[in-house]
Amino acid sequence: MTDNIPLLRQCAVTLMRYAVRIMPDARAPWAPAMQNEMSAIESDGEALRWAIGCLAVSCIQKIKISFGGFMNRQKINNVSAVIPVVMSFFALLIVLTVVITGWERHLKDEGAAAHIFQILIAAQLPFVLSFLVTANWKRGVLVARPLAFQFLAIGLALGSVAFFRL
Repeated sequence: MTDNIPLLRQCAVTLMRYAVRIMPDARAPWAPAMQNEMSAIESDGEALRWAIGCLAVSCIQKIKISFGGFMNRQKINNVSAVIPVVMSFFALLIVLTVVITGWERHLKDEGAAAHIFQILIAAQLPFVLSFLVTANWKRGVLVARPLAFQFLAIGLALGSVAFFRL
């Protein structure tokens, strides 16, 4: 059945099916319109471009509806609470990798591992500041807990550098 259909058109049809499938219920009327428009396009390449665009729109609409639109203060605060901890964890992994494997231990100057570590530590500052700015200070304990966890994580990463004398 698909032997007579060119490959580009097959790809377009497949992408369009997926775009329709992931389209949120609130935007369901858009799906038949997108499909009808694609069936009217004669060029297979243009049909593929249309299908890619429809898939992008479906993904964007899915994300918008799933996450309630744009980021609000609470979402920014939640993200800003987690990212520094994750970055500290990766910085600690870099240190442990250097210690276990001896990666760049022979260099007289800092290598890539040290630079990656420094970037991971320095890049946390905007997120910590964002956390502090968006925090609900009326709920002090709920602000103090993530902040303490952030400082514990960065202390662990920096402490490991001091402990292993890197």
